[in-house]
Amino acid sequence: MVLSGFIPPEARDRRPALEYVRFDVPAGVLGLHIAYRHDEGHTIDLGLVDPTIDAFPSRNGFRGWSGGARRSVYVGARSATPGYLAGAIVPGVWHIVLGLAALGANGCAYEIEIEFEVDGMPGAGEPGEVYRLSGDPGVAAGSGRRLAGDVRAGMRESETEPPGSGADRGARRRADGDRPGRWYRGDLQTHTFHSDAGGSLDELAAAAARRSLDFLAVTDHNTSSQNLLLESRAHPGFIPGEELTTYFGHANVWGLVDWVDFRAGGADDIDRLIEHVHERGGLFSVNHPKAIPNCIGCNWELAFPVGADCIEAWQGPWYFRNWESLTRYDRYLRSGNRATLVGGSDRHQPAGIDNDPPELRVGSPTTWVFAHGSDSQSLLEALRAGRVCVTESPDGPVIDLQFVGIDGETTGMGSVAGTRSGALVARIRGAARGDTLRLVGGDGVLASWAISKRDSQYSLEMETSTRFVRAEVVNPDTEGAISRFRAVLPTEMHAAAAPFLAEAAGHPVRRALSNPVYFA
Repeated sequence: MVLSGFIPPEARDRRPALEYVRFDVPAGVLGLHIAYRHDEGHTIDLGLVDPTIDAFPSRNGFRGWSGGARRSVYVGARSATPGYLAGAIVPGVWHIVLGLAALGANGCAYEIEIEFEVDGMPGAGEPGEVYRLSGDPGVAAGSGRRLAGDVRAGMRESETEPPGSGADRGARRRADGDRPGRWYRGDLQTHTFHSDAGGSLDELAAAAARRSLDFLAVTDHNTSSQNLLLESRAHPGFIPGEELTTYFGHANVWGLVDWVDFRAGGADDIDRLIEHVHERGGLFSVNHPKAIPNCIGCNWELAFPVGADCIEAWQGPWYFRNWESLTRYDRYLRSGNRATLVGGSDRHQPAGIDNDPPELRVGSPTTWVFAHGSDSQSLLEALRAGRVCVTESPDGPVIDLQFVGIDGETTGMGSVAGTRSGALVARIRGAARGDTLRLVGGDGVLASWAISKRDSQYSLEMETSTRFVRAEVVNPDTEGAISRFRAVLPTEMHAAAAPFLAEAAGHPVRRALSNPVYFA
């Protein structure tokens, strides 16, 4: 079956910017081979839904999403291309979903070829080999036929130890020891070949283990196929996730194995989606709210939703405009809202040997969570509560901020103090001598100290009128930090990084960020 069509230029104004292409599937089909092509000069994403799809937000009918990473995919009863879900090919009306990521002014012609696999064809319905990308991330390995192994069977990837066993590391215990639990370090935004990265889940997990991470959220774009693999292994250090990728902003959902509908059309849909995620027990986080050149839909164009659990104020190296995300986060808090500050590397794990510098790898930045265990439920509980800080790397300085009220009550990060009179206490572990500790409130910097030793504690007596106070560790040598970062970048990245680094010269380089203590 060949389906041809034309997407008119006015479709660029749709919310959501999706084109549905209908086709009928007769009874007896065991698999679908789908390939598509379109006019040059456009970016058109690819997805698939079956007859059980409901109105947004749906929990049914999703069969896969590959964005612009694949030109051909396979979905069968027992196997599917990563990013797509194996299962019965139910007869009825299916739809190819074309995402209008970048539609030119003259519109775009497309052609979709669908081959039905039926009983009696050689190898019909049998699980195929593991889908791997070739050197070109837009080209599928092999012929595009039977590209994937059985996702639920583990995709035949080699077994690898999870990133961290959860064993106690005394050096990362909470300094005051006032309640059970300890600090766990991990990464809350990563990608594999289940969306647009080249590396497998095992390659990502091995990279995380090399950086001594305790947990890892795998957040492939608009799909849940990676979560089925996590579920089959039941590693406690993995958090199921999905990056909801719209063309007006991205968001992570953590804690849900099954697919979360990304087809939001605007602010009202986002509010409905957050309620939908919460009803299912998940967390919702706004991702990288900053201008990222040549990244379609990456900046969050809407106001931050009041129901968001977290905001990713630090994505990738600090020098890539994270001061903009932090400024928007502070503005959100000043308006009376609360959300947990988190970080994520947004690492798209490469296949094979990883030669990138540590500053670009998984775990840069690192999100530290003070939790009762490294299992997903414990980590999500701590994220929801705000017992979190973010550092530049797994070895970066860790901040634990508390407010000790005049009544003796202690309030930790993410919680609301019962009084405005008392002392803010910041405990720092691992900061370099000469770094600066700053306490930041709704009106700006409240106090700062030059850090004199690696492990230290600072206190500020205060009677505050601010809504929140957070702490940050700053490298006072901005120019030197930028120069050192430029020196480790691969040569081929220098041109792309130059505008970021030029702008970074006007902003203090943060090495760590705490979450706020709030005041009623």
